[in-house]
Amino acid sequence: MEVHGEDICIGYDIGCALERTIEKSSLGPKAKELRLCLAVGAFHGHAHNCGCQLNWHPLYIKGIGRSDLEGCERAFASSNAVTPTTQHASKFHRHQAVEQHFSFLDEDKYVLMTLFFFNHYREALHIANNWPEQLQELQSRLNISEDDFAIFIQQEREYLQGLKKEPPEETLQFNYVKALEALVSTESDLNNARNAVDFVMYTPAQSNVHDSLVKGNRVLCSCQKKWENTLATVTQLENQLSIEGQWAVDSVEYKEVKEKLREREYQKALDELERLVVQRLFELSKLNVSGTGNVNDLS
Repeated sequence: MEVHGEDICIGYDIGCALERTIEKSSLGPKAKELRLCLAVGAFHGHAHNCGCQLNWHPLYIKGIGRSDLEGCERAFASSNAVTPTTQHASKFHRHQAVEQHFSFLDEDKYVLMTLFFFNHYREALHIANNWPEQLQELQSRLNISEDDFAIFIQQEREYLQGLKKEPPEETLQFNYVKALEALVSTESDLNNARNAVDFVMYTPAQSNVHDSLVKGNRVLCSCQKKWENTLATVTQLENQLSIEGQWAVDSVEYKEVKEKLREREYQKALDELERLVVQRLFELSKLNVSGTGNVNDLS
């Protein structure tokens, strides 16, 4: 901040978390005074949730332009080519190879700098000359204004904020259906325990009747308590939801809530799967382990 001054933006893999950390640290007042902006790189940003992207993805931050904030990522990715030569090298030769790589990289980038600026300048002119007209045409066709874009983003923020918590009544209905399923399960266990005790009591010629009865009664008491606790939960939820009669499995209300519950669990599993897949892709791209193994290990 002391070097670059006001109105700068820093792109970082976890810029969202870093911004909160800076706000709570001693750098907070200085960062606020200089209007320091934190963002997440365009590539890494899509691994974050939608609410995070609306606040920290470069696409939604005014003033960043078309920068993807992934310059360091590309520089580090290019250094992966050095890995096969440094993995089994001495400390001196390892440092030498890394230093030479970045030295040559700087020279190559310096030579291409003129072409880099020329291409980006030409692209900027093309955007400035053509995009406003295309944007106005789309706005006219969709009957929206520039102010609507900010409104749409704010509406999406509010919508996503509302999704963090389910409606209280819907949550109670989900819990009620789960409690009914648990009640059926505990009642089945209770009946099985009773039948087991009755079988021991009325079956003659058993040498260990006493031990079997003690064990059976212990299981019966446990099942009885579980059933009573589940029944109390069902009764409490019925009072909260103002349900007069217990829902039957084939009732319309039960089927509707059960279907919503299936969709909810499926969506949660889908979100978790998406998160794990993206996380795995990032791990593989960062490790870039291809071509770095020791051939002797394969024998």
